Amino acid sequence: MTMSSSRRSTGAALAFVLLFVPLPVLHGQDFHVDASVVASGDGKSWGKAFKTLQEALKVATMGQEVWVARGTYVGGFAVPPGVAVRGNFVPGDTRPSQRMPGESQTILDGANQQRVLTAGTGALLESLQIVRGMAGAPGGGGLLCEGTRPILRHCIFRGNHTSGRGTALYAVNNSKGVKADPLVESCYFVGNGILGPGAIHNIDVCNSKGRFHNIGVHLNSDNGLHFHQGSTVEILNSYFVGNTGRGICHIDALSSSRIENCLFYKNSVSLVHYVGKELHTIAAVNALPGAKNNLDADPQFVPSSTNIPLYFAPGSPLVDAGQDLAGASLLDLASNLRQLDGDLDGKIRTDIGPLELAASRIDITGKPAPGGLMILELLTAQPKLPTVMIFGTGPAAKPILIQPWGHLQIDLTSFFLPVAWYQTGAKTPFQIPVTFPKGGSIAFQNLALTTRSGNLSNLYDLRVR
Repeated sequence: MTMSSSRRSTGAALAFVLLFVPLPVLHGQDFHVDASVVASGDGKSWGKAFKTLQEALKVATMGQEVWVARGTYVGGFAVPPGVAVRGNFVPGDTRPSQRMPGESQTILDGANQQRVLTAGTGALLESLQIVRGMAGAPGGGGLLCEGTRPILRHCIFRGNHTSGRGTALYAVNNSKGVKADPLVESCYFVGNGILGPGAIHNIDVCNSKGRFHNIGVHLNSDNGLHFHQGSTVEILNSYFVGNTGRGICHIDALSSSRIENCLFYKNSVSLVHYVGKELHTIAAVNALPGAKNNLDADPQFVPSSTNIPLYFAPGSPLVDAGQDLAGASLLDLASNLRQLDGDLDGKIRTDIGPLELAASRIDITGKPAPGGLMILELLTAQPKLPTVMIFGTGPAAKPILIQPWGHLQIDLTSFFLPVAWYQTGAKTPFQIPVTFPKGGSIAFQNLALTTRSGNLSNLYDLRVR
């Protein structure tokens, strides 16, 4: 089939899907925040959204969710226990999968005047940029966890400072001796502590706990991650690159760690500081108690079409070098599937860092309105792979893991259609029918194939608005 005939057949198939799919049942969430509204409402719908995040956090209680539209929100924010704050929505979105794939554009900005966040136990912070926090003692310019156990997922900490400890994040026991224990997953820490008073470690854990899974710690002032005074930390599938101190600083014999499947590269002082000793070789790091499978190698970062400056080449040592973690999020920082076969050897393995190398990735631009013209582009890390585009009515409640391709996220119990697609790297237009109702949705996911393996792409859950 030629590229032109493939485009014609694809367009016809897509038109068929758009004309005949049943519409999913949609529902809203507890509170909505949109900085672009003229005046605040009660927050119970996008049409009556709160204008500020502070308003939503005053009324949200345990078990409730706050959905925050793209935009910049200035100030300090206290997230109550058990409240979820999810970012990167476009007003009108009715499920998290409809958020545009890629780096979150919901920005919480301390304006170099105050701490950005505190978070209670059980709070969830998801898809947020936490920037320009400036905190005094005890610290935590971006986030302070004082005896609390929040979950952070798909967040970026950038340009935060403190005159205390932990320019980006400080986890410390509270006045009653309760230890902090944040779970930080698929997050990126970059450029913290470069300006302003103090540069006392990017992430600091003091007399507490912390679990850091698939994080990137890059170009920060002083140590990448520091723990001390009887702390217990778990650092898995993470990289520490280009920090001006050590990658990790383990300062006292009372503290313990599990450091596995991590990469260290060009940290100014050493790879790891361990109880008075600077460790400059990966063999010395892997000889530590609780350490194994760690690497010292160039991560081979490459520019990307998004704003995230940490994609890496197919030959990077980050690819398939992590370990699969029970209960981990299905997605990475940029909405790629977390479990993929990045090196296409027939075996699914998690990558090191907040991003996963995907053999194919969908990008859609245009106006998603009835009659709107959309441009679909299939990007790829490995060119000239034959692909199949899968169309469906919406995402599945429980994605299906298909070895060795990844999780199929389209609902197979409803209408779906696989179509042979054109060569990756090209673009093709398609037009949404003028009769297609607003609020309707169609899901896209691509499968790139080799003779023995392949990768399922990110899900694109397009909402017609």
